[in-house]
Amino acid sequence: MLFGFKAALLQRELSQRGLGRLSGVPENRISSIINGWVNPTSDERRRLATALHKSEDELFDTNASIEIRSTP
Repeated sequence: MLFGFKAALLQRELSQRGLGRLSGVPENRISSIINGWVNPTSDERRRLATALHKSEDELFDTNASIEIRSTP
């Protein structure tokens, strides 16, 4: 999910702090998103995409689904 996001961040040569300043998304929240601890909200996806000059679809797999299995 995050390969596009992290690649765009590196391509723009931005730190998480710099991206936070440009997007208004707190640096610690960006870190949590990059590490996969949280999923970005639709507003965060929009703000991050705008700051990185990319579309949301380029950065995030917005069609991802989660499969839940019950254990016997």
